[in-house]
Amino acid sequence: MNNTTFNDQGTEYIFTLTLPNLKRENIQLAVENQNLILTVKQVVQANEETGQAYQSSSFSQSFSLYDVDADKITANLTNDTLTIVLPKKESMVINRRLINIL
Repeated sequence: MNNTTFNDQGTEYIFTLTLPNLKRENIQLAVENQNLILTVKQVVQANEETGQAYQSSSFSQSFSLYDVDADKITANLTNDTLTIVLPKKESMVINRRLINIL
């Protein structure tokens, strides 16, 4: 993973990751026990007329979802960028206002 951003948009979090040269089938997102688990696996095989080469790599990370509505999480992979939208639970959306001091 090269570039990662995590933004709080008020009613949802937007998590973006740059995953160069990966296909959808190499990426797995799962929700387990209030955690979002991101797993990336890549296998590269080359033959070049039996000069065989094999490379395998994997990465896994979990994120707490204590204030996220796990049933409404969406994800999209476009141009090597994985965007995960994590809507907040209704009770966790905080309205903010300034209070005038008299």
